[in-house]
Amino acid sequence: MYEVHVFRGKATVGEENSLGYAPGGRHAIIVFSRQARGEDHDFALATERAVDGGLAKVVLDRGGTLLPEAVNSMSPQFGSAFENALDGGFGVIVYEDPIEEDEDV
Repeated sequence: MYEVHVFRGKATVGEENSLGYAPGGRHAIIVFSRQARGEDHDFALATERAVDGGLAKVVLDRGGTLLPEAVNSMSPQFGSAFENALDGGFGVIVYEDPIEEDEDV
């Protein structure tokens, strides 16, 4: 059985991305990562999955476990990322506005 872990951080949009953002921009991100139920937050796995999603220089600073019932109260974008994580292993949300490298997210 799986659960979805959620990680907050920032990353640089890679050259070969399908996100629609200019390569090289730094953005706040949220990574939804499917893991076995009861596992500790796997920051390395979430980072790898964000890179697989077209991001670079990924720094994740917080992690948590998403309760399925909480998804109903979230935006459609979050719900979609949650479903992608359950179905395909991960989902990534990249916030539209670029941030400064030293800016907290």
